[in-house]
Amino acid sequence: MSIAVFTLLLSITGISFASWQIVSYQEDINEIVTGCFDVAFTSGNDINRLDGSEYPISDSQGILTAPYTFTIKNNCPPETALNVDYIVRLDIVDTSEIPLNRMKAYFTGEDLTIGPAVLDTPTTFEPTTITENGYKSTAYILTSGTLASGEEATYNIRLWIDISATLAEASGKDFSAKITVVSTAAANSNGGGGIASFYLRDRILEDNGGESAIVARGIPNYSLPAGDGLFATRAIVSGWTDTNAGLFSGTRPTHESNNTDSFYFRGSNDHVNNHVQFAGFWWRIVRIEGNGNIRLIFNNKVTTNPIPPLVEHINDVGFSEFNSFSSDNRYVGFMHGTSCTNYATCHSNEINSTMKANLDNWYSSNIINQGTKITSKIATNTIFCGDRNLAWGTGVGTTDTRYGAWSRITTPCRPSLQCINRQPSVPDTNDQFGVSGNGNGSLLHPVGLLSVDEAILGGYPCISDEPHTPFTWLANDNFWLMTPITPTQNFGVCHGNMNMRPCWSPLSTNQLIRPVISLLPDTRISSGNGTRDNPYIVL
Repeated sequence: MSIAVFTLLLSITGISFASWQIVSYQEDINEIVTGCFDVAFTSGNDINRLDGSEYPISDSQGILTAPYTFTIKNNCPPETALNVDYIVRLDIVDTSEIPLNRMKAYFTGEDLTIGPAVLDTPTTFEPTTITENGYKSTAYILTSGTLASGEEATYNIRLWIDISATLAEASGKDFSAKITVVSTAAANSNGGGGIASFYLRDRILEDNGGESAIVARGIPNYSLPAGDGLFATRAIVSGWTDTNAGLFSGTRPTHESNNTDSFYFRGSNDHVNNHVQFAGFWWRIVRIEGNGNIRLIFNNKVTTNPIPPLVEHINDVGFSEFNSFSSDNRYVGFMHGTSCTNYATCHSNEINSTMKANLDNWYSSNIINQGTKITSKIATNTIFCGDRNLAWGTGVGTTDTRYGAWSRITTPCRPSLQCINRQPSVPDTNDQFGVSGNGNGSLLHPVGLLSVDEAILGGYPCISDEPHTPFTWLANDNFWLMTPITPTQNFGVCHGNMNMRPCWSPLSTNQLIRPVISLLPDTRISSGNGTRDNPYIVL
């Protein structure tokens, strides 16, 4: 990977409150590379002190201040067909004294407008952690992009002290930050040089030994614990100490368009590197879908702590019943019919379950409200499986029924990512929950829950296996899965838990909500290797 780094240092030094000054500007490329990897980073006007800007000012005043303008250009000639990926960061200098929640930023350019907002707003300015000279510090991702040969991009940034700052917070205090541009040669359709090093899907595979090595490991024994929890550090493909934990492939979901293997994380926290930050939340990577999407499950909110919490400390989304009603078989569905006189009417997708309604509300309030910067990265072709095939029984009325997953998670243990409803009275896509044009097309938003099969792939034991504490990164207080089981008249849906194995709960039980979404295959990251100390940071 060839990287060029350009840095501009901006500083505010308190007089009454502050004055702007360019302290230094670095124009050289930090690393000399061969071939035509050449990016120009040129600065425009300085940020100068304006009348009254030494005091805290309002947003309406701040957006009218003189910006710092800079241009990034790919200087390679067209015949090289070499694209360049770039990331623009605002790195906070450790000596800064003015609180980040009192500094406002407004970033514009290339059909992009971010802010104005205080820097310490993770839903607006994506936080990340950088390490320089052995010290960690805070940075914010401003934007990213790709430049073809000869293309350029121009950006503007304005910074000011927010009007809410008090005299004690800002008077005589310093604030320093660096604009840093990191550019990397990118793979492209014309066969140019370089590697696509910023793509999350590729980085997951690279950080776990590469696709060939992962495939060569084969399929784990799902009836055995996924790791013994004794290892202090994450194992790597070249030296696995536990052959039943890590990143695996080999489960092929035919409904995930490309009909290729899914790669999934299995094992304890010490054995998986699947931490990722996106949209102001911590997530865990469940798997790479057969179509290349990256499936995530909610972990927690991002706070000022750059280290994500372990999964057992989740408590931010809340608790919910799966369904407020449980009088017959229809209510085991993520959606259900208006009556239950036959299989088709019971298991049609007309009415939301309580769980689906709560997930939709959460998605609207926490994802859609962040705008297209976030929603444009979320896959709309992903499918969530709520398998209502029949193991035995009719699935009608109050008839005692076991649904399809029962036969897969008993003996022998054989979790599957297939999601085809084989009952003759409904379409084979009936249980493939997706937005319009995908699967059954019944979802309002591309958000769902894990299936019990995905939980077992992640490390939970099957029902027929000896109970044991599950050595899985998924382990948590009881949280809902999407899969109907219904082993008795007390209709239930699978849940994951902290102590034993996936099991079933009455539909009216209040259990943890863990939203699941998928990111697009071309989702890019700014840094990270997926470990808890160095999580992937999505741009």
